[in-house]
Amino acid sequence: MQIVNPSDDIYYLERRKFGNVSKRTVVYNSSSVKVPKVFNILGPPTELSEDSRISLHDDLGYAASCGFIVPQQVYEAPTVYEPLPPIRFYAHGTPGVRLVDAMQGSLPYLDNRNFAPAVSRRSGRTALRILWPGYNDWQYTSISIQHHTAQATGYTMEELAYTMAKHIQHFYHDMASEICRDRSWSIRNIPFEKLYLLELRHVHTGSWQPVLYYRI
Repeated sequence: MQIVNPSDDIYYLERRKFGNVSKRTVVYNSSSVKVPKVFNILGPPTELSEDSRISLHDDLGYAASCGFIVPQQVYEAPTVYEPLPPIRFYAHGTPGVRLVDAMQGSLPYLDNRNFAPAVSRRSGRTALRILWPGYNDWQYTSISIQHHTAQATGYTMEELAYTMAKHIQHFYHDMASEICRDRSWSIRNIPFEKLYLLELRHVHTGSWQPVLYYRI
């Protein structure tokens, strides 16, 4: 797998032929044409037709041993916006932070725990969107991302991990009584305790989508 310009957010996956061998290659999607979007799953790739092209948030080189990325469809922004860089979480250099650990409020092992990333250009609140396979699209709006002080400083990585973990748990509670249309991704089969937050992706002005993975 080749990743071109990994600092950018949008990639597409295509199936190319090299002689008699078809290979999957990830390249930067500079086109403004809208195409279907999904998250890549760490593990065996799905088969694509020769002309298939799927825009995706790729794993960006995460080791396959870290787990399976939940294959969320990427939220389609209704208007043009200027995306902020993804916010990635590492613990002692290892990708991802366990949600139940983040909910303790203290993550001494989190890399750059006191760094305050850019979450918004103009607001102290944001929305979290989850498009979990088999469930209706879910969002939680008006999530505070800065301190209510005169300085109005933004949340640190540690505080952001706590806030997002709390709302991802809210998603789990909301979906607990819902029937999943894709039984292989039913949350009843994926305990919250096994979920990790890899990163947050800025999918629209004031909206972020978590990249989640779970360990078996």
